[in-house]
Amino acid sequence: MKENYFDTLKVRLFQAVDNVNRCADEKDCNRNHVNYGSATSIARVMVDFGHDVDLPVWDDGGFLRIPKIVIDGKVWIDYEKNQSNQNKSEFIRVCQSKSE
Repeated sequence: MKENYFDTLKVRLFQAVDNVNRCADEKDCNRNHVNYGSATSIARVMVDFGHDVDLPVWDDGGFLRIPKIVIDGKVWIDYEKNQSNQNKSEFIRVCQSKSE
């Protein structure tokens, strides 16, 4: 992975979004909402750096879900297409390889 702050933020965003959706699966409302706050904060910093970040969100019975991550018009992760049970390290590996 390229060693710059934007790439670091991108990985942190991927982790935060993964945590949002995982906590929704686990029905952990407090952590779900906290992780959503983290994801949107990271996305805002990326926007401040001049990038276009789209994090659509929907309510799933009181739990927030983020179906995909779009940065500068590129879909990085699409949870709707990737419904398999990827573990976190595999998820991060895929994200990092896409940013290289």
